[in-house]
Amino acid sequence: MRNLFLVVFTFIFGFTLLIGQDDLNNVQFEESDVKIEKPPYFGIGGGYVGNFIFYNLDDVNNLIKAIPVGLDEIKSPIFLSGAQGFTAIGIIKNLRIGFSGFSGSKTTEKEVNFSTKGVKYEVSYTSFAIDYGIVPLKSLAILPGINFGWSNVNISKYSISQIDWNDLKSENYNSIILTGSFWIVQPGINVEFAATPFLMIRVGAAYPISFSPKWKIDDVKEITNIPSGIKPSGFNFNFGIFVGLFNY
Repeated sequence: MRNLFLVVFTFIFGFTLLIGQDDLNNVQFEESDVKIEKPPYFGIGGGYVGNFIFYNLDDVNNLIKAIPVGLDEIKSPIFLSGAQGFTAIGIIKNLRIGFSGFSGSKTTEKEVNFSTKGVKYEVSYTSFAIDYGIVPLKSLAILPGINFGWSNVNISKYSISQIDWNDLKSENYNSIILTGSFWIVQPGINVEFAATPFLMIRVGAAYPISFSPKWKIDDVKEITNIPSGIKPSGFNFNFGIFVGLFNY
């Protein structure tokens, strides 16, 4: 009797599993479209930025070669350092604005008969930036953008001996400064990585385009016939480190 009960129970249990499996195979699950949205860009902060800018210095070096003391040429790139601050404006998603300033110089000079002769080439930029943040991955942002502002180029040509204050009342020195002012437009792109919500590192590239130059000598008299190649335009590679709040 017990054996018969076990046989019947085993048959019923197996038949039940078989029917249940068949019903499970007939169950259909509806597919749902789940969209994973990329996080928006948000950043506010400021920090240090270094720039390597590759200028065309042929005309500057022609001036240097005209000084008959064998000065070395000035070569690209010229390193400019400075700072930038920025904030997301919130009105337009992923859009941010910023303000920056950079400067740098290179000098070539030589001591000749107790006199220092040389040429110093200086460049500075001040600009406003509009960037748009694209966030392909968490903590990583790509920001194409454009800068608007102005730039100054100073070319100092000097031949100076040891002097004191009283020498300034005479003409016992020879030094001139050419100052060029330009408007600039600078398209570029930056790649930023938020190492923490409060620390971000950046690499980028840009190309400042200058126009409407005005030149003066010793910031007094306008000077004409400046070669068009002397301008603050050229490929720019930059890097930076920033502190603030970075949520992307």
